[in-house]
Amino acid sequence: MRNKLKATGNSTEKFLVQCLSNLLQVPKIGLQDHLFTLGLDSVLAAMFINRIRDEFNVELPISKVFETPTIHALALAIQNLQDASGNSRPEDER
Repeated sequence: MRNKLKATGNSTEKFLVQCLSNLLQVPKIGLQDHLFTLGLDSVLAAMFINRIRDEFNVELPISKVFETPTIHALALAIQNLQDASGNSRPEDER
């Protein structure tokens, strides 16, 4: 289901939106849009996970994309991994 609102979240969410927008060639992605209905598949999910690892220096399991396929949920998972590893971004960027 498409969320009619464009994503305007924190820096993590903004990066995820930009990355997926490029991968899926979808101009607008909402924070609560279901990524697989937008065209994400297992190959693109693997590419997405690699970009997340490069940007945030976290090991997000690909299964997380299948379990929580929204920008908002994935951003929370990334932030939780960063908090657990002590690799968090400044609070004002969340």
